[in-house]
Amino acid sequence: MGAERVLALGEGTSHADRVRRAGQRLLLAVDRVDGDLRHLVREVRPAGFVVGLQEEPAATLAIARELTALTDPARPPLLAAEGLGSWPDEATLGRAEVHAAEQGAALALELLAQGLNLLLGPRGDLGATGLSGDPQRASRQLSDLVEAAAGAGLGLCLTGFPGSTHGEVEVELPVLVGELLRPFRAGLARGAGAVRLAWATYPALDEERPAPLSPRVVSRLLRGGGFDGLVLATVAETRPGRMVAGAQAASVDLLQIPSDGSAVEGLFVSLIHADERGETPGAADSAARVHAWRESHLLGAGPRPPLEVVGCRAHQSLAALIRLRGAP
Repeated sequence: MGAERVLALGEGTSHADRVRRAGQRLLLAVDRVDGDLRHLVREVRPAGFVVGLQEEPAATLAIARELTALTDPARPPLLAAEGLGSWPDEATLGRAEVHAAEQGAALALELLAQGLNLLLGPRGDLGATGLSGDPQRASRQLSDLVEAAAGAGLGLCLTGFPGSTHGEVEVELPVLVGELLRPFRAGLARGAGAVRLAWATYPALDEERPAPLSPRVVSRLLRGGGFDGLVLATVAETRPGRMVAGAQAASVDLLQIPSDGSAVEGLFVSLIHADERGETPGAADSAARVHAWRESHLLGAGPRPPLEVVGCRAHQSLAALIRLRGAP
């Protein structure tokens, strides 16, 4: 393997390689850029950021541009938005039963115009907060939205995997695999390249550990089926060492964490130490998957849409129509 590929995929064994790998496992949630954040980014060199959408689209674009300037040009950052923003949520879209593709395309244009390249959404879990309580209809709606957004050039990360958001999900394994996973499979088949795990426990797979800390959920439901995209998890475990060990066992590629300096540094150091002790055998694989995502979504990307598309009259009319048709 050439030196360039080793550098890209993170398979080196020096301390600098381990520091780089640790940073490339992190997604920092930010609402603004200040001196403390600039210092943190230069120290950690994260894989990317979850950017809080600002009231003015130009302000969001400015943040995205500054964050990009702070990172290594060889590793352009993932710049994500959380959820569907000001657009109708999944429940409303599900009740409307149509227009999922139109919303996906319009939402993608608005996020790309603001300098972002990844949507943490839509949610794929069924029920009142998901797209639909019916697996077949939910799969159709999710795949329509994903295909349109991905076709416009936006990366997508389906959230709520494998079928809830929190608590204990008491379902038999055939129901979990046959029904709850159906919308996720549809979305992944249509262009979503990532999933984010729910902080829920699935006793049918693991009675003790929630999905982001369980070695069984991802291996059984994703990797075992050939999925080679990104797996994300938010950091809800307050002990960095346990979070790192659990996420590694669960084959989590990226850890999403608020940009609180001490919390990020604690997790960052734990990742480095675990790598030094040989406790992160999948770190190189995670680095390769992040690298592959960049190659497929950021290299050769088309021109950024104009900011004027954000909240334009056509998009406002579409959103209003969906809300009207999707009213409870």
